[in-house]
Order: sequence, then structure tokens, then C-alpha cells
Amino acid sequence: MKAIFKSALVAIAAISVGVTGCQKDVNEKNGKETKSVSIKLMQPEGTRAEGPSQGATTVILNSAEVFFTDARRVVIDKVQILFGANANQTYNPTAKTVGINEAQKDDGFKVVGLPSSVTQVVIIGNLNGVAYPAIGDDIDDLEIGVQSQYDATNKGVANVTMFGYDDDLDQETIAGDDETNENGAALKAEVKIAPVSARIEITAVAGNGKSANNADSTIEEFVLEGIYINFYHPTMVIDGADADAAIDNGNVDTNYTATAYSAVTGLFDEVTGTAANSFSASTGVWGYNLLAPTASTATGGVLPADIVLEVSGVEVETDDATTYAGTKWLTVRKLLNLDNSNAEITVLAPGTVYKIAAIAFHESRLEDEPYAIPVDVYVEAELMDWKVVNTGIGW
Repeated sequence: MKAIFKSALVAIAAISVGVTGCQKDVNEKNGKETKSVSIKLMQPEGTRAEGPSQGATTVILNSAEVFFTDARRVVIDKVQILFGANANQTYNPTAKTVGINEAQKDDGFKVVGLPSSVTQVVIIGNLNGVAYPAIGDDIDDLEIGVQSQYDATNKGVANVTMFGYDDDLDQETIAGDDETNENGAALKAEVKIAPVSARIEITAVAGNGKSANNADSTIEEFVLEGIYINFYHPTMVIDGADADAAIDNGNVDTNYTATAYSAVTGLFDEVTGTAANSFSASTGVWGYNLLAPTASTATGGVLPADIVLEVSGVEVETDDATTYAGTKWLTVRKLLNLDNSNAEITVLAPGTVYKIAAIAFHESRLEDEPYAIPVDVYVEAELMDWKVVNTGIGW
């Protein structure tokens, strides 16, 4: 019997970027064909319904750069977007910088004299822990770590790394544009940047689930000691085309401790406290930002993210108030999409929040070590940017 629990919608609007370029015939300085590109950065408003200590959180860029690359995605030129005190700076063609407010004006800003070898426009935002690519760098070599998606400044979803590109600079006619070539054509790129990570959110953990035989739980109270994410990718290239093999801590309970997870502090929560029958996240949700490669290196059809729960002091409602001595473990290893006939979700998609309204368990599901009993989690998914995922669980 499958117990399904629904949760509220969560949505985040991705950032759209429109880039319009006008191709010139000749650069007077060197006699070679060059390109001019007019850029307008559009950042529509978008909010999340809830999140850790955030309430309604607008999608935020706190840093960003625009890259002009060749077909191999090697950086030929770039422009840095400025924020804070420099947000109103007009485009500086020498420093190649422009304020975010200027970049978002109706007429945007113009970059002139780009080499004719420019064939792609790439935009990266909120790059944490590593430097933005320099001229001559191959963007496809840029790697990001899972730690960068979850730290003191981006525990939620507002500042996760964003990425987007357009490698098809279409020729379009723009009437009355004095920068068009003799055929009245212009280059135009549409770039939409979106999160490179996925997110798992858990709202509650409760001891009121069903057994395999549909029997009601008799758990009176327990202590939720910790929630851990296992089988996660430690690093990934920025466009998600490749990732390092997922970290698997297996069934060794000592691998699931604050000390063991110190290098990836975003992927666990210690939730020690008074015994109760259910626990809810005090700040909306327990949230975990995960790298989400578009070509996963996971093998064997295993979802590249598992949820491992650590509990103690489990007391069941019997005549002798039986207590499950010591630490017990519960492992969630499968997500099923409730909006798609319970189809198994085989890979975490970037820009998607997988929200679990409640992990409700029966005492028969508990074991002395992680990964002793497989557990299914059901996800009600509506996909947007961030793509909405309502999540419930089933056994």
C-alpha cells in the first residue's frame, strides 16, 4: 500500500537574457570583418513559496559575466556585470564592464569590434569558489563543486550557479538599424540562463507511516538525529555534460556523521532534539542543492541522490512501551513522479526542486545500518524554471 502525501507548489523563475547583435562589414582599424553586439539583460521577477529562512525569495544574480566564444567555446572576449555600488555604471569599453542596472535598460549596451570568429554567446552567473573564465580559456573545462551550491550565502535557492548559451546566432532583418550590413541583416542571440543544480526539499519526517502489509504505525515518539544525502556528484563541468562519479558512503553508519560530511556541509542536517512523533523543518524545509549533470555518470539505474535518515529512541505503542534501542536507519532510494503515472525519476534535472512533503515511516522500515531496506519516494512534479516539484513518499 502506498501512502502519498502532497505538498505546496514551489516555483522560481529562471533568468532570461536577450542578446541582439548587428554585423558590420569592416573594422577600420585592422581591415578584418568584425561584429557588434547589443546586449540587454532581462531579469524577470520570480519567487519561491517557502524555503530555509527565506520566505518569498526573488531569484538573484550576485555576479555574472557575458562571454563571446568561438565554436569550440573558447573565450574570445567577455564583459563583466557589476553589482552593488557600481550597479549604475555605463558600459566601459576599455574595462569591459557594465552595471547590472544599465544592462537591464530597454536599449541595453553595445559591444563593438568583436572578431568574426565569435559564434556563441555564453552567460554564467553566481559562480562561487572558482574564478570566471579568462580570455583564451575553454568554458567546457570549467568545473564547479557541490559545496559551491550550498553555503552560508546560498543555503536556499536564490544564488545557485546559473548557465546558458546560444550557439545559433540567427540572421534577422531589423528595419531602420544603421548598424545592419548591406543586406539589412543582423545577428541575434537568445540566451536563457538557468540553475545548473537540482534541489531536494523535505518538509517533515513523521513516524506515522504504513508497513508493507498496510498496518498503521505504532510509533509514539523518536528523535530525528540527522538527514543525509548520499550518492551525490562532487564536481561537474559548468554545462552539465560530464561529472565525476557519485560519492557513495554505502551501508557503513560511521560514514554518516557531521565529521564525515564536513567537506560538504550542505548535504546533511543534524536535527537532535526532544523526542516527538513528527519533526518539521523550523525554517520551511530541509533543502539540499545538488549538481545535476545532463549526462549522468551514475550506473545501474540508481538515482544520483539518496536520502538517509538517522533516528534514535524509537518508542512504539505496546503494553510494555517497547523501545528500539540505539540508532536506527531509514534509506530512501527511489523517486517516482506522481504527475506522470508514478514513473521512476532516473536522474535529477537541473533547475528542478524535488519537494518531499513528508517522509512518513513505519517501525518495520527501520534497520541497524543504512541501505538495509529499499524505500520508494513519490514525487508530484510540475516542471517549470525552477521547475516545480511537489513531492510525497510511498513505501
